[in-house]
Amino acid sequence: MKKFAALVVLVVIARAALGEQPEPPSQGNTTSSEATVEKAVLEATDMDRGLSDELAKLDELKNEIRGLLNAASPDEASSEAAEQAATATEDSAAATNEPLEPVDALAAADSLYLSGNYTGALTMYERSEGAKADDICWIRLQKANCLRWLGRASEAAGLYQTIITEYPENYWAQEAEWWLKSIQWQAEHRAR
Repeated sequence: MKKFAALVVLVVIARAALGEQPEPPSQGNTTSSEATVEKAVLEATDMDRGLSDELAKLDELKNEIRGLLNAASPDEASSEAAEQAATATEDSAAATNEPLEPVDALAAADSLYLSGNYTGALTMYERSEGAKADDICWIRLQKANCLRWLGRASEAAGLYQTIITEYPENYWAQEAEWWLKSIQWQAEHRAR
């Protein structure tokens, strides 16, 4: 009963905020005010259902993100987890016939990278390749950084060289050049 009363109050407050005036009670005829209350109750119930649905969706997304960030180690399984989370979101939207909000793959990749999940980050950076032209150099640099962290230095070196060649004036090309020289230096000194 308290929830019902709270919902009615919310509807009345919402109507007041929108500038709607409550109907004055009529003398001897309560059907008008009863209809208003019923209408308010129906609106409040619909609002409550809508909020509950949205909160459930948010909880699902939070759990998916936690799963990605809490991956035990940056290995193949975490890459599969990132892929599963992305497809699970698509599947849940398809099942409810609701439009799918686009996942910002670049932001997800950056978060995974910062958390040390380089395999998951690499997967998400690869999904970001269709991003804005301004972001492509950054995405490639981060892919190379992921490869370097995963011990795939020769692949990283190739990608760093591509960045330097294709984006010589870009700020990130300078960082790519530094990392390429670092990989080359390490290779020379390990050989000794």
